[in-house]
Amino acid sequence: MEKQVQKLVTVLERVPFLRSCTSEDLSALAQSTEHRRHDVGTSLVEAGRPVPFVGVLLQGKASMVVVDAAQGTQQQIERLRPGDIFGDTAFILGTATPVAIIAETEGQTLAIEAKAFEKVFVKTPDLILALAHRAATRFVRVSMLGTRQAEAMPLSPAPTPKTGKEKAVRDEDAIVWVDPASYELGPEIIGTVPIELIRKHRLLPLQIKGRTLVVGMVNPTSVEARQELQRVLHSSDPEIVAISADDFSQAYVSLKLGIDEARGKSKEGARSGQLVFATDVEKKTEKSQVVIGSEVIALFDRILLEGIERGASDVHIEPDANGVTVRYRVQGALYTRKEFISPGFAPAILTRIKVLAELDITDRRLPQDGRILVRLGNQELNLRVSTMVVARGEKAVIRIIDSADAQRSLRQIFSNPALEKTARSALAQPHGAIVVAGPTGSGKSSTLYGMLNERRMARKDTNIVTVEDPVEYLLQGVSQVPINPRVGFGFSAALRGLMRQDPDVIMIGELRDQDTTSMMIEAALTGHLVLTSIHGNTAPAVIKRLEHLGAEPVLLSQAVSLIVVQRLARKLCASCAVDAEVSPTLLENLVARKVVAGGAAVKLPRPVGCKACEGTGFAGRVAVQEVLAFDDAVRGALADGATPAVVMERARESGSFTSFAESAAYLMARRILSPTDALLVVAE
Repeated sequence: MEKQVQKLVTVLERVPFLRSCTSEDLSALAQSTEHRRHDVGTSLVEAGRPVPFVGVLLQGKASMVVVDAAQGTQQQIERLRPGDIFGDTAFILGTATPVAIIAETEGQTLAIEAKAFEKVFVKTPDLILALAHRAATRFVRVSMLGTRQAEAMPLSPAPTPKTGKEKAVRDEDAIVWVDPASYELGPEIIGTVPIELIRKHRLLPLQIKGRTLVVGMVNPTSVEARQELQRVLHSSDPEIVAISADDFSQAYVSLKLGIDEARGKSKEGARSGQLVFATDVEKKTEKSQVVIGSEVIALFDRILLEGIERGASDVHIEPDANGVTVRYRVQGALYTRKEFISPGFAPAILTRIKVLAELDITDRRLPQDGRILVRLGNQELNLRVSTMVVARGEKAVIRIIDSADAQRSLRQIFSNPALEKTARSALAQPHGAIVVAGPTGSGKSSTLYGMLNERRMARKDTNIVTVEDPVEYLLQGVSQVPINPRVGFGFSAALRGLMRQDPDVIMIGELRDQDTTSMMIEAALTGHLVLTSIHGNTAPAVIKRLEHLGAEPVLLSQAVSLIVVQRLARKLCASCAVDAEVSPTLLENLVARKVVAGGAAVKLPRPVGCKACEGTGFAGRVAVQEVLAFDDAVRGALADGATPAVVMERARESGSFTSFAESAAYLMARRILSPTDALLVVAE
């Protein structure tokens, strides 16, 4: 029963009308929801009869009609698509419904008991507004019909034979509603349709099946979009499925589709001004600016643009005996830029970086940290700058932070659905601490922001505040406080101040000292949900680290609800990865580290290389995670003063712990992680 309810919750989460509901609300609705299937011509709702439920169309299509009792004709006033609700008219009026809902195709629906829906409805203002908007839209649509007589619609319309392109353009019977996140969206698939068409008609290529291209559309009935799609797909036939507008927007941002146009223009060089730096805009009228040659400005723009195009996470600029060395960190490895840069450019490039980051250009002795905000097309990037004195001058390292990373869903962060469910459960709690750990550059901040954004979207009635050093992503509706150690405003001082700001959710950028740790524990125990990060390579190491920072085991057992430790690994290209036998030595190592079960030889995924991944066999990076959920067994062991080893043993027995080896095995089974990268991740 519990599995069925959870399955229904997953489905309800994807209904656009219910996006504002909390996890608790969706769980309550799921317990009073029935999954139904229907045939062509079925009356989902009969006119003149009470409707004890609110329905959701999951698959197929249906019509909302009114019946002329005198003439026996039917007039269609609305066509329902996957994701639409029905039965809301009777729910609002509290009487029998004046309209009928008739299935035009075979399909599936959810029937939510009206009493359960009403309990959630009355406490969720966004649902009330959505229902009012729906009623107003229907009123306008009916009004526009005027005196025009609509065509009568038979209950069982005779099918019209269609063949070839006519079927591809007008056949809507097979439309189903899908979630883009369940598909592997790589450059090869996205590149099958021009970006202009994707942007114009809000559609996404999702999957290639032989000669068929599955395309998700926000408006799957758009004839214009279908015709344009058919024109560009010379060798493929489109299969249209429905996606929500929210899912399209999230995919558009996460896939960085808005940056393509700006990248195309970057071929002409940085002099055309594609990069717009916030510092330049703010200071363009100041006479006190340091004058830097246009050649240096153009050179730095080219360096930065190339790093963005390569998908680099960091750009290293270092003076050398023979010139200036520029290296990009891509998928964890450093690659040297080929263009020769004269040694004489080194001081000028560093000065340009310092001006943009608002650092002291006269100080060439001490390390400095700063931030640069830059816009490239529709993308907003946050560059974290660090300068350091080296033997031949100054070195700068620039970390490229894309604001789209803050909008990643939990499904994108946790590749394993079981771990996603665990994280979602911890986020739904009103209090407790979620600790994200890992080495430097393991994506801790991105995971924290993704969780924070998920909570913000699920519970818009909460006050969320953050304390960070520095603020990496700017989130709308979140109060973000940057610390300033120069004036004595550190994490502990900031936390004392924001605790008087009536917060519901608190994010602490990093736990560094005993004061901050003790305040985190106190906040988690006094009714706040706290998200924070800490340096630690394993879950037991995180527990030791927290105890070292002054957290008493008893309080720690009650305050913390979840520990997530993650390491980044290269992600196999979905377009070319294949299964193959591995060497006996590699297999032995995998078995020794419990990534693969001992026994017969198995085939494991390996990179090949194709056009989509530029011959590397890899596309992006994936987080391999170790997750420890604090259940009664874990809390009891900690409260009894058990060692971290004993705590982990209890967690394994209770099933509340997932190791790196288990996560790596899951990713390998789905051709996401290679065996060699799995070994690197699980190595202690």
